[in-house]
Amino acid sequence: MKRVLLITLSIIWCFSLMMLIAALTDLFHIKVLHEYRLLVGLSFLLISAIMRTSFKKLTSIE
Repeated sequence: MKRVLLITLSIIWCFSLMMLIAALTDLFHIKVLHEYRLLVGLSFLLISAIMRTSFKKLTSIE
């Protein structure tokens, strides 16, 4: 169960990283994300902090 949760969290983090890259660059020509790049950046930092805390808790239980 822990492994599935870690994989799910990793996929969510990768998706948020792709959104951050799309928002900060014109690589994908998505102008909707370009307008909210500050919000996308802050949400990426929040997701990363939550992931770090969750990873520490899940790996220290073993």
